[in-house]
Amino acid sequence: MNPELEKLKTQQADIEHQIEQAEHRETIYQNRIAYLNKAARKARNHRLITRGAAVESIVPSLKELNEVEFHELMETILTHPAVIPLLPQDGS
Repeated sequence: MNPELEKLKTQQADIEHQIEQAEHRETIYQNRIAYLNKAARKARNHRLITRGAAVESIVPSLKELNEVEFHELMETILTHPAVIPLLPQDGS
């Protein structure tokens, strides 16, 4: 067989192997991103649930409000001039 052809076939095999490795690394990175996103969602869900439970434990009657009523109440409380200085600043 032609030595030049052999050299090209070897290079082709090496390049195909490199492509397979790159695709495998990409799959690993995509899986890692999905894992981290899932962990962030779980942490957010946990935070929201525990804070909501804390609010309900302080004011049990809030359980009786629907979503709109609860949202309106929170907006009224959290925009009150006496409360605003107590809130953490968002950095913007």
